[in-house]
Amino acid sequence: MAKYFCKHCGQEFYDVRTLTQYPCSDSPTSMHVPYEGEESSKYFCFYCGQEFSDIRTLTQYPCSDSPTSKHVPYEGTIKDKYLCKHCGQEFSDLRTLTQYPCSNSPRNKHEPRR
Repeated sequence: MAKYFCKHCGQEFYDVRTLTQYPCSDSPTSMHVPYEGEESSKYFCFYCGQEFSDIRTLTQYPCSDSPTSKHVPYEGTIKDKYLCKHCGQEFSDLRTLTQYPCSNSPRNKHEPRR
């Protein structure tokens, strides 16, 4: 049976309809929003690249690089190389990509393409 997760709180659901019908106190829209990445044994923060074993843990800890001060799951696939969506520079992992400045980014940090 497929599992679906809220990308804001990490709560697990067994169908998308149920996920989207209930409120989520961590979501800016106050509703659960489906995580659109693949189910995996590793999850990464979009803003800092830190690795977590599950989405729920990822969403429960603070992130100093995130504009919301919370880790946000990277929803792309795990790759051998990651490209910055603003300048195209290539990195071997998400953590390295997010640590360096990017002059083309509005946040002045590299951000991964999906």
